[in-house]
Amino acid sequence: MKYLIMIALSVIAIFFSGCATTKPTYDLYWTTTISSNIGGDVGGIYGVKRDEMDISTKIIHLRADVRSATVDKAGNIYWTDITNHGIYKAKPDGSNVQKIISDIYRPTVITIDNTRGRIYWINWLDGLKVEVCFADLDNYEKKIILPNSRMSIRSGSGLFYDAIYDKLYLSDYSGGQIIRIDLKTNEFSRLTYAQQPQGIVVDYKNRRVIWADTSDDSISSVTFDGSDKKVLIKFESQFANPTALTIDKVNERLVYIYGEPKKDLHFLETSNLDGSDRKVVNHSIEHSGSSSLFSID
Repeated sequence: MKYLIMIALSVIAIFFSGCATTKPTYDLYWTTTISSNIGGDVGGIYGVKRDEMDISTKIIHLRADVRSATVDKAGNIYWTDITNHGIYKAKPDGSNVQKIISDIYRPTVITIDNTRGRIYWINWLDGLKVEVCFADLDNYEKKIILPNSRMSIRSGSGLFYDAIYDKLYLSDYSGGQIIRIDLKTNEFSRLTYAQQPQGIVVDYKNRRVIWADTSDDSISSVTFDGSDKKVLIKFESQFANPTALTIDKVNERLVYIYGEPKKDLHFLETSNLDGSDRKVVNHSIEHSGSSSLFSID
């Protein structure tokens, strides 16, 4: 059987340190989608503990193109399903799967605002056009945030909710740019240009926005005003395709997934926030072409 590793535009990492009575079951989550020449897409959502990142557990098995997932403060899991055109929810142990938002053409990436009780996602329409959407978790009614007339977004491959400053950060893979959305004003602005940006996260300690770039095989960052652009990690292998990353706030470490195409392997790796002191913590990320990681404070 011939497998094609698909870009799972979101793997989830949850480093939870809040006050909820129920915490997520795992500290780090990611999604995978495998496309084969028979049987269609096969996806899954995996989890690991912070102190046991070499041991992963498949929480949910899905026969679908699953690009992204996230978790609320009670540990419930949410994910986008392109095959079935919707957003789904399950309990922390993967049970009680239910479709909560329907009639979405191609939902790609997803993130959650636990303060408002709101979920955000990108709906990729026909051609190079996207909708930035949201719904409240108590009614799931879809609403659209309209971009400025001058702002063109061609795809959505990474999405991060900034709980401190109430902003969304969006990586536009096809448009080669990082977009910031002020949720108080719904103002869209371009933070910086990139090549093919995917997973994105905010480093509050150093006041920087960090993203993975598959075209450049790198992880890069800029300051909050879009200046001082720098490459934090440059991967040695061409087509390493780093696609997902997050920050472990407990250990103040970057966590990300990338591939070694010559060996057909994918790794979960950590580093300091400046990209130094890299350490592979899991050598067997199953068929994961990409991921997107996120944290809950």
